[in-house]
Amino acid sequence: RDALAEFHPRAFANSHLVATAAALGVRESRRIIGDYVLTVDDYYARRGFPDEVCRNAYCIDIHPSKAEHADELDGRTRNDTARYAPLKPGETHGIPYRCLTPRGIRNLLVAGRCISCERPVQGAVRIMPICLAMGEAAGLAAALAVRGDGDVHAVDTRRLCRRLVEEGGFLPDADTGGV
Repeated sequence: RDALAEFHPRAFANSHLVATAAALGVRESRRIIGDYVLTVDDYYARRGFPDEVCRNAYCIDIHPSKAEHADELDGRTRNDTARYAPLKPGETHGIPYRCLTPRGIRNLLVAGRCISCERPVQGAVRIMPICLAMGEAAGLAAALAVRGDGDVHAVDTRRLCRRLVEEGGFLPDADTGGV
């Protein structure tokens, strides 16, 4: 509060702190190995997928690991965050349904930062808006799977994508779903 009041007095001079978060947020977690692993190359290519269930427009935002940080301090490497070129206005990349389906498990879907992706990409897909979109996709897919034989891998992704669009989701090529 003090820094805000000092550097932005017009907006924060009379502000006061009411509360803070009860716990620190977790940025990274374990990820599944799904039927597809979303890669940094997919991010760079701004790739779309025939079975994509949502589009992401957030940049890769990661911190170096302890080992990477130690290497930086010792001068062995440099944390080159520029290597993760941010998305330009209007650019997005798809998240395929196959990233939500754990390999070899027929009745489980995941959404959020635990989807099947490389570590740097997790830094882009772990944010709340895209997690919400993945959660909606997983919920609709679960409903479709239950109406079938319960196998999440057998969900008709074309139908899933059409339903997501009907519910207000943004999928530029929803009529092409299905791998």
